[in-house]
Amino acid sequence: MIPTGYPYFRWWLRDAEADEFYRTASDAEIGFFHRCLNRSWDSGGLPADPAKRAILLGKTRAYADKMWKAVGTKFIASELDPSRLVNSKQESERSYVHSMSERNSRAGKTRSKFPTSVKQSLDIRYSTGSANGRQHAYGSDSDSVSNTEKEKNQKVAALWESAGFLGPEYFDEWWLQVVANHPNKNRNTDAYMEIQGLIITGQFSRVEFESGYFQLRESKADEWTKEGGKYCTNLYEIVHNRLWKFTAEVKDEWLRELELEQAEERRQSA
Repeated sequence: MIPTGYPYFRWWLRDAEADEFYRTASDAEIGFFHRCLNRSWDSGGLPADPAKRAILLGKTRAYADKMWKAVGTKFIASELDPSRLVNSKQESERSYVHSMSERNSRAGKTRSKFPTSVKQSLDIRYSTGSANGRQHAYGSDSDSVSNTEKEKNQKVAALWESAGFLGPEYFDEWWLQVVANHPNKNRNTDAYMEIQGLIITGQFSRVEFESGYFQLRESKADEWTKEGGKYCTNLYEIVHNRLWKFTAEVKDEWLRELELEQAEERRQSA
């Protein structure tokens, strides 16, 4: 059984607004629905028993039963525990969040196995990679930390913040989500290293990347999803060639020509 207690789950606005229940429900029903989702997330589902469900939701039995007539249509019996009712979309999110947590854990364990050359190129990450490191970055009073080291760490912290992250561990979590949702899985490590270089030189913005990447993905949705993502541009090329900086205003023909040129370069170097 997937653990509960994760502090967040993703909310898909477009899916919600496309759902007939969500579009037609009253404000009270929407509020009750979100309360149910929150309680279900933390409790691994809602009790199928109406009395127990009302207690969990913090409402009277009469009110909970009244609202459940509409909201209850969005819940089904859990396959793992028939005494619990779950929202199928939320349970898929639970699986996703759990898988991301597991990936983050594995990433932390495998990072120590990087070659020495890779570790050296990532030294900048680890000066703010812990609570103690962040304390130094903002001016620890410890006598063991020189003023020069403090200044260095303050600059490193500023680079991470300007890129849109609180620190390297937050970047890793974000990056794993990007990789998980990108169809082409080739050269992800190269892309990871490339973004690291952009961050430490002050050339990367998370907000700018997410906006440009979304527009790029929308403009090439048909091509990128065809044949399991076979024709999707890999993340390294997107990062290395700054493709996320191209807005939807850029003509598809121009992008296609660029990709053909890149394909020819790869063919010649193979």
